[in-house]
Amino acid sequence: MPERHVGLTTATSVAILRPSRMAHKQKEMKLKDIDSAPFGIKLLSWIVLFGAVLDLSFATLLFLDRNESNVLAETGLDSSTVAVYAIVLGLLGLFALYVGFQLRLGVDFARYLIAFLAVIRLANLVYVMIFFDRSHWFGALVPALLYALVAAYLLLDDNVKKYFQEE
Repeated sequence: MPERHVGLTTATSVAILRPSRMAHKQKEMKLKDIDSAPFGIKLLSWIVLFGAVLDLSFATLLFLDRNESNVLAETGLDSSTVAVYAIVLGLLGLFALYVGFQLRLGVDFARYLIAFLAVIRLANLVYVMIFFDRSHWFGALVPALLYALVAAYLLLDDNVKKYFQEE
């Protein structure tokens, strides 16, 4: 007697019985335990998360106080511009929160993104010091050193590479 499918086509029944490629990839992707991460990754992820919370807090306060006269007087902006700035800052804070958690989970994308942003900030700092504020170059030494150390740590440290390459 031939097989009969009630309400299902053969392609649908095969798809139900066989897991899809996406489901297979999801099973392969294992999240790393933060306890096995190098100390620097733990510290950096907490710093990123703390910065994200500060961004979100400041964005919320700024948005709520956008019509206050002292905020408008100090910034020299109108309330709609302050509101847009607060919204953009809030979105950046949400993105930083996401990246901080991804770094804690051992997602390689987060490591490269933070290293890339550290290099961009370092280049921006050097540019500003050379072209706009040569007299206070010594004030930029600590941030420049920190950006360089973060980028070098994330890209060159063997323990970090090993942690992010583990499956």
